[in-house]
Amino acid sequence: MQAAADGAKESVLELKAAEDGAEQQRCAGAIDEDFALFPLQEDERDTARALTSAPERVVRVAPTHSFTRRGEFSGFRLTVPRDDIAGALPVNRTMFHGVSMVEVDGLLEGGPAGGPAGGPAGADGRAQGATGGLHPAAMHLLLESSGSENKLQATMRAFIAGVRQAAAANTASLQCMPVFSGGGSGSAAERMRDGADWAADCPAAIGLYHGFVKRTGRLTREHRLYLVCAGGMRQACDDFMNLALDISQTSATAGDLCGSEEVWWLRKACSRMRADLLAQCAQAFNLSVRTYRDAHSFRAERQLAQVTTETLHYDLQTLRDSSVGFFNRCVDPSTPRNGVLMSVAPSEGLLLFRGADRSSAAARDYGDVFGTQRLCGVFPVSTEVRAPTARDKSEKTRLVLQDPLDPSCVVCESGEAGSAQAPATSAAHHLRLDEAFMRHLETKMQWKRDYGVVELMPIVVGVFDS
Repeated sequence: MQAAADGAKESVLELKAAEDGAEQQRCAGAIDEDFALFPLQEDERDTARALTSAPERVVRVAPTHSFTRRGEFSGFRLTVPRDDIAGALPVNRTMFHGVSMVEVDGLLEGGPAGGPAGGPAGADGRAQGATGGLHPAAMHLLLESSGSENKLQATMRAFIAGVRQAAAANTASLQCMPVFSGGGSGSAAERMRDGADWAADCPAAIGLYHGFVKRTGRLTREHRLYLVCAGGMRQACDDFMNLALDISQTSATAGDLCGSEEVWWLRKACSRMRADLLAQCAQAFNLSVRTYRDAHSFRAERQLAQVTTETLHYDLQTLRDSSVGFFNRCVDPSTPRNGVLMSVAPSEGLLLFRGADRSSAAARDYGDVFGTQRLCGVFPVSTEVRAPTARDKSEKTRLVLQDPLDPSCVVCESGEAGSAQAPATSAAHHLRLDEAFMRHLETKMQWKRDYGVVELMPIVVGVFDS
């Protein structure tokens, strides 16, 4: 009799647990692991469950999911209904940070270290790069970096020191947003102009790279020189996170936050900041890049580099089904762009994943959109992961390499003035992009190998560790 009673009690408890699990599943969203390259670890799954604690919230996991060195879960897209609360969006301190790339035409007269010009002068008076064969400016820079006295590293250190000094005196914040008087006076351009002047913050990384690329409609590869900047506004993004935390206690919705003036300005300002740094870096190295006047700047004389490709690591977007998408270290490849930049180890450079070649997008040398937002809509943009645990090593679920930071091309600067040590950066680990990873992108992420990948090899890179 006692055994029968115990058995009945266990059956009731199991039924109760099943009912509780079903109720929890009805009250929670979904975790989409179809595009993950390796299984979620327990702490990652717990974080994903917390993000999807309400119905209609969906976390789509990217192949490079991991925890960052700051202890944040990364590598996913969170989709929430437009009328969901604004607190459902996990806004962080690096919102709208990303990577911007510009192509270098050639060397200006005198070169980066007083050498000869890097190519023949064009119609506009600027030195032009090579249209075939090796890029003369890139070869000149490689020769400068191969000597016993690396002048490029000295130039990079001086450039970062100048940026740090200017940023300390005039840090950008949300107080620099345009001031709308509401009177309707002034043109549209004047109403979109910054309300105060600001200086560019120190980038996470900035450097010179070179690579070989095959342009659309051509059979031969061209040698090209690039300037790439990664980062965003530190203080302004911190202000935005505090603002998001404040409005999470109100009735504001996710759609209100995504469509706010703060989101529009901060996304644009971070992009302008990277373009400003690229223009300054080109001037420091005496390189010729295409520039234009910043129409949104408080100062009329600010010049920005004409960015060729830009990839945001953190973004807020309104998706085609009117829901709000929060992108964390991934992008939507189905939106117009000129390739996708993937950040790998600083000593390794960057990877530029090209998109589909279309005759209607001849201006986009690195391909147009690919994939669909409904079926996938995510593509990884960073390979940085946390250090492998004992479980990772035993199960061999992923191959993780530690970046040694090659001192011949990488210049590390810490947040302390005069210091050239970056121990935190040197401890970074990165996912190895092996055959399984590339095959996963092709079979799961709607990217085709025929599109091609451009390897951007570093010449000199400045890494700023805050």
